[in-house]
Amino acid sequence: MDYSKIEEKMSKTINVYKENLAEIRAGRANPAVLNKIKIDYYGTPTPINQIAGISVPEARLIVIQPWDASALKEIEKAILTSDLGINPNNDGKLIRLNFPELNEERRKELVKEIRKMGEDSKVAIRSIRRDGIDEFKTMQKNSEITEDELKMAEDNCIFCKIARGVIPSTTVYEDEDFRVILDLGPASKGHSLILPKKHFANVCELDAETAAKVLPLGAKIGAAMKKGLGCAGFNLVQNNGEAAGQTVMHFHMHVIPRYEGGPANIANWVPGTASAEELTEAAEKIKGCL
Repeated sequence: MDYSKIEEKMSKTINVYKENLAEIRAGRANPAVLNKIKIDYYGTPTPINQIAGISVPEARLIVIQPWDASALKEIEKAILTSDLGINPNNDGKLIRLNFPELNEERRKELVKEIRKMGEDSKVAIRSIRRDGIDEFKTMQKNSEITEDELKMAEDNCIFCKIARGVIPSTTVYEDEDFRVILDLGPASKGHSLILPKKHFANVCELDAETAAKVLPLGAKIGAAMKKGLGCAGFNLVQNNGEAAGQTVMHFHMHVIPRYEGGPANIANWVPGTASAEELTEAAEKIKGCL
């Protein structure tokens, strides 16, 4: 059976979520905040980065230098009418955007904004999965697939595929029962997920043998994080059911490194981002201490 279309749609949803995170205006200058701002350039809606050079000479300063000086006023106007919330400084040659430091109110707004993005993405992925299952049900009704194939589709689990190596991941540990991977939306550097290779929807379904191995494995990974990443401690987090924050119905346990000076409470942690290079670096440091 072909799941590629469903997986492609889910991947696009995740990529949009990552792009939206990158475009959030925080306390540092981030050129990505300009990605969605377009100007009318000779009758064509054009992104700013296609008609101007954009640089970050200081931590909280973006400088925009149009290649065509006549576009300067249009760029200024587009920024003013956008939801960026920063007044551009136009000196006739350049536009400067000064990013203020985050205050407590803005931090709270960001947390709400990011949580909403995450929830919207989860809803979209669930909808894609539901539509895919409905399509397979129609195929089974039309005798295009068997009843067994339909059952396989209904039970299709992305964490099963990751745990068994069907879908690639950044793996820090693997044995015959488990795969431990780095989370793509980490709460902190090195945030990992312990995935059983056998499917269990939640902790209530774990068999005794798997349950007996999970906590020792979490301790082993956490100890390697302390040595390899230099974290001061770690949390073992395990959610059961949507109401408790479980988004993938395959038992998994988070191992979240905690660093000195980091947030005191991770009960409502906000997913972050990590580049492929950052994930590889963290994985190698953890694996080197196992």
